[in-house]
Amino acid sequence: MSRKLSRSITANPLEEAGTGSGVGGEDRVLRSIVEDFVGARAEEYDAVARDIWEHPEVAFAEERSARVYRERLASRGFAVTEYPEMPNSFVAEKTIGAGGGATVSGKKRNAAGDGAGSLVKEPIIGFMGEYDALPGMSQACDIERRPETAGAPGHACGHNLLGAGSLVAAEALAHLLESRGISGIVRYYGCPAEESLGRIPIVKAGRFDDCSAVLTWHPADVNTPHRYLSSANLAAVFSFKGRASHAGM
Repeated sequence: MSRKLSRSITANPLEEAGTGSGVGGEDRVLRSIVEDFVGARAEEYDAVARDIWEHPEVAFAEERSARVYRERLASRGFAVTEYPEMPNSFVAEKTIGAGGGATVSGKKRNAAGDGAGSLVKEPIIGFMGEYDALPGMSQACDIERRPETAGAPGHACGHNLLGAGSLVAAEALAHLLESRGISGIVRYYGCPAEESLGRIPIVKAGRFDDCSAVLTWHPADVNTPHRYLSSANLAAVFSFKGRASHAGM
């Protein structure tokens, strides 16, 4: 992914549009557009994150959580396509400018991943949203350990924030492109079962292949960007005895 990314991003479309440097997020005009857009909708985004927190669903059972994001994005003009590769996986896509005329091999592109590997006219920027909870981690919205329901699932890994944060990014980027008259395609990838399987089935199906860049994030105790290669993924089965816990980074 990183090697492809370095070849694909060869120019800054914001710079070409005459909006200033845009490098490193330092352009004040662009920052103010995004900050004003997000600030005006902060309560909406908080409500989405709180809703997912209060209705935790474990891997492969995130039917309600996925629906919350699909309906929200559809109401904001994103075209939603559910994927057959994984239950509760989907992509929400919004094309800005060029009349939706992104083409692949001379024909109009249908859904994320169709015609993957061919050149397209507009850059395609994706954001990955996760929303699966962990079993046995029920927790009230409090600073102390206090399960809502003993033994029930909960968002101990912050995926209620992860999915909502990517939602904010996708909507804000689409707004920025529209406001500056820049052509592009913005995608929100609904990625279920991250704690159990990850994106392997939809990656193998080629759903990311035509993207210029795909971004994700994770709640942590620091606010900093990372760009690194992930570890290889090999299937293996291990058996442990003792108290259950959740692995960290």
